[in-house]
Amino acid sequence: MFILIILSYLMVGITTILLFLTGYQGLARTDIFGITHPLLGLLTILIFAFTETFTLTFISAFIKSVKQKLEEDRSSELTQLRRNVYSHGMLSILWITTVFLLGGAVDTNLLPSFFHGMIFLLGFVHYFYLIKLQHSVMVNCLLFMSELNVSEE
Repeated sequence: MFILIILSYLMVGITTILLFLTGYQGLARTDIFGITHPLLGLLTILIFAFTETFTLTFISAFIKSVKQKLEEDRSSELTQLRRNVYSHGMLSILWITTVFLLGGAVDTNLLPSFFHGMIFLLGFVHYFYLIKLQHSVMVNCLLFMSELNVSEE
């Protein structure tokens, strides 16, 4: 389980770096490592979607396994946390995917690049909120697990 948590944090870190590089590349209009902006955007969205799907599934399964061992009032708190993380995670996936798709409209001059950049910036800010939310939920689950382990002994 702890290996999966570490893997999740590593994947989130890689995704954050890729999102930052993609945003920088869009502003600077330069190639990074010889990769064009649309190609880096495609790579970023693929890794982003995989990372968020993995993290949301892991958090959901983690909460479900912890919730089975808790009393009803404590498990309702975890259910609310899971609902909150899942809804924001899906919104983030939808938001960043929309930014990627609108990048095609910018390339064909159907949409101004300023609009695309502002939507990316808002999605990037929401992504940082999602990271904070996911981290707090993982910490809460680990605290609930430690309470269970202490009470069983």
